[in-house]
Amino acid sequence: MLNKKAFAVTKTGDIKMSGKFLARASALSLAFILAACGGDDNSTPLAGGQNQQGDNGSPGSGDNTNGGVDTDGDGTADTTIGSLRISASPVQMGTSNTSASEILVFARDADNILAENIPVKFSVDSDATLQVARSTTDETGTAKALLSTRQNPKNRPATVKATVGGIEASITVNITGTTLALDGPTNISVGSSGTYTATLLDSEGNGVPLEIISIDSPLPNITTLNTDDEGEASFALEPSAAGTYPVEILAFSGESVLSASLEISVSDSNFQFTSPGPGSEVPIDSASNLTFAWSENNLGVSNEPITISLTRGLIDNSLSYQANTDANGEIATTISSDSAGPATIVARSETSGLETSMIFEFVAITPDSLVVQASQTQVKPQEQSKITAVVRDANNNLVKGQRVQFNIQQGYGELSTPDAITSSLGRASTVFTAGNSGSGAEQTIITATLASDNTIQDQALLTVTDGALRLSIGTGNTLAEENSATYLKEWVVFVSDANGQPVENAEVELTVLPSRYFKGFWQPGICGTGTEPNCWVANETASCPAEDVNRNGKLDSGEDVNASGELEPTNEAVAVANSSASTEDGSYGFALKYPQSACRWTEVTVQAKVNVPGGSEYSETATTTLSCLASDLSNLDVTPPAINGGSRYGQSTSCLDAD
Repeated sequence: MLNKKAFAVTKTGDIKMSGKFLARASALSLAFILAACGGDDNSTPLAGGQNQQGDNGSPGSGDNTNGGVDTDGDGTADTTIGSLRISASPVQMGTSNTSASEILVFARDADNILAENIPVKFSVDSDATLQVARSTTDETGTAKALLSTRQNPKNRPATVKATVGGIEASITVNITGTTLALDGPTNISVGSSGTYTATLLDSEGNGVPLEIISIDSPLPNITTLNTDDEGEASFALEPSAAGTYPVEILAFSGESVLSASLEISVSDSNFQFTSPGPGSEVPIDSASNLTFAWSENNLGVSNEPITISLTRGLIDNSLSYQANTDANGEIATTISSDSAGPATIVARSETSGLETSMIFEFVAITPDSLVVQASQTQVKPQEQSKITAVVRDANNNLVKGQRVQFNIQQGYGELSTPDAITSSLGRASTVFTAGNSGSGAEQTIITATLASDNTIQDQALLTVTDGALRLSIGTGNTLAEENSATYLKEWVVFVSDANGQPVENAEVELTVLPSRYFKGFWQPGICGTGTEPNCWVANETASCPAEDVNRNGKLDSGEDVNASGELEPTNEAVAVANSSASTEDGSYGFALKYPQSACRWTEVTVQAKVNVPGGSEYSETATTTLSCLASDLSNLDVTPPAINGGSRYGQSTSCLDAD
């Protein structure tokens, strides 16, 4: 007997097959052909090949335990599913964010005809992700989903399940390809330091950031590290006794655990730099002596080739250097640099495998100029302003170790210290506290003079205000997420008179300028009363003052401290206001809007100014670090908003480079 839905009789008496039935029959025939032939290289066969499939198992816990499915929405099961099959292509996928496997589900009715319009429920375990492309079977009787492993690079199996009318089918896809490697010298001497690097890469060779690396070794060392943007984590080992020592590193845990190891041979050789010493300061613009010595049993190891490399400057006026030890096991040469900053020097013996390294600093010693900056050029009586002098040489190198003398040349107030020594950043500071009365515009003058040369000096001009208006600026503890990329922080300015009464319709001018930036990266940490890592915390590696010393927004000579070719930090935040004047209660509301990736890594100074008739100007400032939403840091399974896993300005420990 003919199925009336599948066939129709024409006026001429011919019997025609319906389009849907034809499509189903064609798909079923194709499935049989593929099953028999195994399919070509590009097909997804129902059995065999590089793909995998699963048959339906026992009925699940759905409403229709007998496979009945309601396809027309009338609440009555009108199709009985006879079988359910599932396939994956490929059955072994990578761990990168771009890796994927196509999941196909084939539904057939009780007569083994591919069933159309059947809703399929997908699920997956092992923290994998399914993107359902087609949740209802089409005319070929198939539903489709895409399996991926975004933000989880662990090697692991993932089981995909499909359920239809109480019938369930499943398939396991192996997610694999993440590797862990350990590199470093395998031969070092007692007292020398060896640097070792753990590298965690996904299946496409991309670095896996912010993962914990555990270190196990009888040599004294830290026990855990976090990988950086390149998936690397470095640590140093400095053995105190000869012997052979294993070093093992671990990433992840359970069935996803990865390990790598090295065996380090420590000799009782003396293999090290003897001059300059670790942490020494070496003057720039002239050659300084460098001495290396290798001895065993107090006897020099002679005529052995040694390769020496340096991260900053030159060795014997060359970028690379190799020489043989003399009769005493020593090598003497020179190092030089025309730029100031930290440097790492490494000596290596290719024949023995021994290696040693040392960190020192090239410093500028001949000052040529001095620039003074005040943190606030307008203060009220008894308020403070930080006065900072920056000393440079003729080539704009920051000069370390210079004494700067501060003096109030005009005005009332006091300084916290009359002098200070410049740091590696060429900066020396004091704090000015204004007196009890105001001064005219820029009538408080503070002079900074170089102690070694009084002709090198500069001045900071301050205004101590004592006017009728007062400004107060502040914010609360609530942060809004405007969208997935932007935070919004509400602020308020209050304008009042000398008696504390609100001033309405005062025109308020806002500026938001960066004052400091931080280097570092996010890592798992402990928040609250927990004992195990339960949140993301910032590992701050460096705190650097803004390079735009004169705050004109332009890269002027001498401001590019880290040699990046740009001013750091950039203007991360903007002030957004709905009006330009204070309201009846003297308040003026605005918001700071900034990218979520800037949170924690940029400090800004917010300034509000009010001009009044007669030419007087009043201002108030507040300095704040751009904050993060707590919920964005409380889930260790979700990477916090960041550029390259942390600060966009790098992760090194120095403000003198852009790394």
